[in-house]
Amino acid sequence: MSTVDQTIVDAASDPQSERERSRRMAERYRCPFVDLFEQRIDPELFRSIPAELMFRFNFVPMEAQGNALVIAVAEPSQVLLSDELPLLLGKKLNVPNSPSACSIKRPKHSP
Repeated sequence: MSTVDQTIVDAASDPQSERERSRRMAERYRCPFVDLFEQRIDPELFRSIPAELMFRFNFVPMEAQGNALVIAVAEPSQVLLSDELPLLLGKKLNVPNSPSACSIKRPKHSP
């Protein structure tokens, strides 16, 4: 089992410790903490972003703010160190941290 798969299993088995880990990570990266179980996701905004980008960068779009996009991510360092996602989206990013974003999984394709 890969480290990512193990993290997903661990998060599912102990959501409280996953929230605490995510809160600490948010503090480390100076990002606000967001729990997706407590947030409403705008379905129109969600549909406006290519699914491949959401899977590739493991994020969920939360809110459009002018020329910026608020996204929830499990690992802020992955997105904060990438210049590619803002270029692909054509928007600046605001990145809170979210424990439940790590549960986003790529669907298996049928043969």
